[in-house]
Amino acid sequence: MRVFFKSVLLLVGILLFSTTVFAQGTQQVQPLDPESVTDEQLETFSAISAQFQVAQQKAVEKFKVIVEEGGMKYSRFQQLVMLQQNPQVAPDSLKITEAEKKIMQEIQPEMMQQQQKMQQKMMGIISEEGISPQKFQQLAMTIRQTPELQQRLQKIAEENKDN
Repeated sequence: MRVFFKSVLLLVGILLFSTTVFAQGTQQVQPLDPESVTDEQLETFSAISAQFQVAQQKAVEKFKVIVEEGGMKYSRFQQLVMLQQNPQVAPDSLKITEAEKKIMQEIQPEMMQQQQKMQQKMMGIISEEGISPQKFQQLAMTIRQTPELQQRLQKIAEENKDN
């Protein structure tokens, strides 16, 4: 269950990082009062998160295909992405080669397209559950900042998994 919960928090982080997609020009989202978050809201959030996890797994499989068809092992692609995010800690043996740069450039448009599709899918999931993207983002932010809400969410997720 901890892995599921960490995946949910990772997805929430991804979504919070993609603020421009969700806010679409509106004001910066503020967290909710933790006391005002209901079990019903947490159940909705849990349902959305479970659907996100399925969508994320499918997207990762598509990313793997794109990368491998482009001529690179997916594990190496993951290393390179991490190196791009934190280049100062990379030993020279892990640095990107010219051939790898070329592959990365060639697959980038398809990867971006796949990422946009995933974001649209996530937006659809949120809408299908009957809340706005802004409300979802507020819930995500509040849950991330409030340990007792995290515990309540984990309990709800465990109960839903058992049913």
